[in-house]
Amino acid sequence: MLQFLLLLPLLLPSALALSAPSLEPFGQSPLLLPPAASSSCLGTWSWGNRLLYGYDESDDERIGEAYDAAVGLGVRLFDTGDSYGTGKLRGNAERLLRGSFERTPSDPPPVFLSKIAVYPWLLTVDSYYDAILASRGRLIPPPPPTFSPSSNPSAFTAPPSPPPPHFLPSLHWSPSSYLPSQLPSLLSALSRSYLEGHAPAVAVSNLGPSALLSALDHFQKRGVPVACNQLQCSLLADYERDVAPALRVAGDAGVATLGYSPLALGLLATPSGEPVRGARGLLFRAQGRDKGQLRLLEAMDEIGGRNGKTRSQVALAWVQAKGLAPLFGARSGAQVEDSAGGGGWGLAGEEMAELEERRVRVEKKAQRNVFLND
Repeated sequence: MLQFLLLLPLLLPSALALSAPSLEPFGQSPLLLPPAASSSCLGTWSWGNRLLYGYDESDDERIGEAYDAAVGLGVRLFDTGDSYGTGKLRGNAERLLRGSFERTPSDPPPVFLSKIAVYPWLLTVDSYYDAILASRGRLIPPPPPTFSPSSNPSAFTAPPSPPPPHFLPSLHWSPSSYLPSQLPSLLSALSRSYLEGHAPAVAVSNLGPSALLSALDHFQKRGVPVACNQLQCSLLADYERDVAPALRVAGDAGVATLGYSPLALGLLATPSGEPVRGARGLLFRAQGRDKGQLRLLEAMDEIGGRNGKTRSQVALAWVQAKGLAPLFGARSGAQVEDSAGGGGWGLAGEEMAELEERRVRVEKKAQRNVFLND
């Protein structure tokens, strides 16, 4: 017994290390997240978009429930943007995201990725830097007030506050194909936000292999870590052309890749029986269904049925199997559960092969994002 007590101080750290959850770096950033927290990302594009999603302020309560459900499932990555919200609702998604965090703080704290839109009137480093700081101000709560040491012994002492979210500013798309003079200003503003201590890293989006290599070179020369690149990726995307080349570049550089629109704007989602609001209804009718799509959906339903998973969970599992973290949208707790409630489930080898065989036979691919810059 005495020998055990003498050895206890030596054994305790090892035991704690075995019981503690493993942490993984998020790309090149210094952020360390549990694997479950970085395996998927909740997108907020619909949290203010009336044109495409028919957003209404009455949706806000359900949107809050979506955030709570995501946090409850271990999600800690949230994607937003300063353009997420049409017209007078610009920045609405950012404000809702901050309000959700203030109501439901979490530890580890969430990571808020904010994509900065490339508006034609933003031409200088200062203009983009101001846009980055404005986005940060909408997303990150101000620090709690500090109290001077006890000149008044009976002064109220505030309880410790939860750690604030991490803010990651991101390039939304590259203007190099139509106004290339904007790109150096935006990249320099992103670098400045890191170098001046406003963000632990930066991120990029919609960059193909050549554009990604160029951006990584810019940031590397300035000592700026890059957390992730975002690419449109689903079973209806042209994976070989639009995803695989940039995914290899990111992997070689230690940069994570998020796959957005894993449900192809809902074309691959679990049927809900609800009418599709906004311009997406026109998209659904224009896209139509070919035989290849129908056979793919049948395979997804069969695989989901065998495993007790939804069609949406099958779609996200395929994106994860390809090496990307799926970035899915949701405006209710039920939608979050439908997409991300798979509990770490993954596709078996033969299931992946079946989906691959069906995928390559689809003739009507999802519309390629016009902002993807090769």
